[in-house]
Amino acid sequence: MGRFAARQAKIGDHDLTSITAYRVTGYDNSTPASLTPYDRYAYIPFNLGQLDTDKFSQEIHLASPTGGFVEYLVGAFYNRLHARQTQLQWSTGGQPLYNAAGTPLPTLIALTGAIGEDGNASLFDAVNETMAAFGQLKFNFTPRLSLALGARYTHDNNSQSLDYVTINPVSVAGYTPNFVASSAAPAFDFGRVKGDNFSFRIAPQYQLADNVMVYASYSTGYKPAGIAFVGNKYAPYADETVKAWEAGIKSEWFGRRLRFNLDAFRSDFKDFQATILTQIPDGSGGLINATVIGNAGGLRTQGVEGSLVVQPMRGLQLSGAVTYTDAKFTDYVYNATTNYTGTRLTNSPEWSGTASIDYDHEFGSGMGLRAHADYAYRSEYWTVVGQPAYSNVPGYGLVNGRVSVTLPNSRVEVGVYARNLFDKYFSTGWQQYGVLGLLHYTSPNARRTVGGFVNFEF
Repeated sequence: MGRFAARQAKIGDHDLTSITAYRVTGYDNSTPASLTPYDRYAYIPFNLGQLDTDKFSQEIHLASPTGGFVEYLVGAFYNRLHARQTQLQWSTGGQPLYNAAGTPLPTLIALTGAIGEDGNASLFDAVNETMAAFGQLKFNFTPRLSLALGARYTHDNNSQSLDYVTINPVSVAGYTPNFVASSAAPAFDFGRVKGDNFSFRIAPQYQLADNVMVYASYSTGYKPAGIAFVGNKYAPYADETVKAWEAGIKSEWFGRRLRFNLDAFRSDFKDFQATILTQIPDGSGGLINATVIGNAGGLRTQGVEGSLVVQPMRGLQLSGAVTYTDAKFTDYVYNATTNYTGTRLTNSPEWSGTASIDYDHEFGSGMGLRAHADYAYRSEYWTVVGQPAYSNVPGYGLVNGRVSVTLPNSRVEVGVYARNLFDKYFSTGWQQYGVLGLLHYTSPNARRTVGGFVNFEF
């Protein structure tokens, strides 16, 4: 549920814009886990979470008239996100939940409880606040040459706490077991990080001809620090900064029947926020693997992307795009024993591309035909940092299609569609738990979906 309001007003020849938004969400899930090989936490029959959020944001900015030697925009932004998540994970410790007589286990391991604490579930409470002031100056030196200078000052205040609550097990498991916690409570159950950042952007632009424009930019960016509690481990992580370069060309040819764009980019990240694998106590003197948000010292991503759109005849459009990305960690030493420097960024294929065909035709009877087909390709990549052996996703391509008709003198459209037409299966990720086993993730999009639709225009 959400509300959105945008208002504009004139102050002389300036435009004043206010954008207000409020959104409330609720999400709950049930994801029992069965890992292989089977060990202490191999079977987690009760894995439930409920996440409730409310978010408020306000932006206001004032823009000068356009067309003069100097154009400018100044504004401010505020955002507050409050999130509360209750999570329970109750494990059988590798045993069957029911014995041969149908009697449930008398004791379950509360992976989300803590030794010496009351409660069989955890409660995370997080508040993220952002305040910013921003502005941009654009100098139109000539009708063809311009320079934009932008800046933003940001203040962040992020906090998170971890508490323990008791959830009635009858409503979840159907009976009342005893609970044994798996680990001690964290040394800190509340954390707060604050940050301030000044970022800027320099972007010249030159119109070579009426239909050809070249541009370049240099900018800095920032992502605030945060707090994480994973497996009852207090794990703050640092803010992330980036320096980015980009240059390219945008062009149209043959009476706008052909559009060609090309650009090159590079971004150098410092303290890149990544999902890392770490170890936490298992409550019995050992350690288990867990994923947390942490920092890689450096990441560089660079590449080239191009797009082409052609309209060979009325109603027919052909388009395509190709991207080459070289994204590698330039500094990533984990626990002083594992060096991921030089490995590729996760979920980042070296090559990706799309191609599509659109056709729209109206017959003399007034009936219309619309058809669309597209192909998307990603080369191989992996989903766990430094672990291509077991988290590799081979390259794959997906084909989608849609055909519809519009009725004469009507705003009704009827059609059929197919997603993943050739039923190409692909994986979306893995999560390694050491000797406990491996979780594998996939998506409904990894299977063919065929359906129909009716659109009404009012």
